[in-house]
Amino acid sequence: MRRIYALATAALFTLTACDNATEPDPLSPRIDSLTTSGSVDSETALGAGGQSKVTLCHLRGNGAWNLVEVAEAAVDAHRDHGDTEPPCTPTLLEPIDGQLIPQNNPATQCPAHAYRGQGMRFLFDWTDSLSPVEIAGYELYAHHVGATYPIESRFVTESEFEKISCSFVIDRNLLDWEWKVRARDIYGRFGPWSEMGDFGFEPCRLANGQACSAPQD
Repeated sequence: MRRIYALATAALFTLTACDNATEPDPLSPRIDSLTTSGSVDSETALGAGGQSKVTLCHLRGNGAWNLVEVAEAAVDAHRDHGDTEPPCTPTLLEPIDGQLIPQNNPATQCPAHAYRGQGMRFLFDWTDSLSPVEIAGYELYAHHVGATYPIESRFVTESEFEKISCSFVIDRNLLDWEWKVRARDIYGRFGPWSEMGDFGFEPCRLANGQACSAPQD
């Protein structure tokens, strides 16, 4: 997938793919499912016997989402079991589970600074969303818990985004970072937000062992 890059300069900073095939309704095995499921033109299709069918996102036991087509009368029962309307919720891949992001990283290609070091570079990555229509992109949101403003709040067209910053995170704010994403289809409809992923930063240290700083000029 094509990566998207961003460059930030704030001194304090506060996604397995599945195919788009629809599957039989797991809650209503007596209802025939459409079987030509590369994609459908809308969320509601006409099933066997003239029954209206609705495409929903169904969460499997292994944590992966798939599309199912259910009778319109069964939609509420599926929602009660956690199914949602497309686009389906992406699954976060990294950073998650408290992953720590290195600082003063030469891979940023930021100019070396005597006090701030060379910044940080890391990837937000998540699984592609499923939908019976084309996915236009994803809304990404990342912040430090308790902060007034996010470090990222943007729309991207790919299911990953690389963050590059030539600054650093101070020691008292190394932990308690969170992020989430949600998909948007070509008709402007958003799916549910993902669960929050948590991450942090390694302490920023210069070659001489001193902590990175931003002294007043």
